[in-house]
Amino acid sequence: MIIECPDCNARVDAKEIATYVQNIRDPNEPEFDEEDPPDWPLSVTMLVCPICDEVLLVKQGGFEDMWPEPVRIYVSFRQACVTAANPPC
Repeated sequence: MIIECPDCNARVDAKEIATYVQNIRDPNEPEFDEEDPPDWPLSVTMLVCPICDEVLLVKQGGFEDMWPEPVRIYVSFRQACVTAANPPC
């Protein structure tokens, strides 16, 4: 999967480690039916940068045959160490 690596500061073809897909129900939809709710797939994927081995998490929402561009949802551990007031490392 092509994604921006915050540590390498480059777009890389990251290796997919695991993917979890969950169907989300939106109870605010006007035609929401408890018996047969619509499904809105959400995909969360764990990736590893091939250059620096940083772990990346991305999400995609849409339909499995047409996933939109992935959005990174996890700040890199290395970035957290640099920017945190009390770094965990």
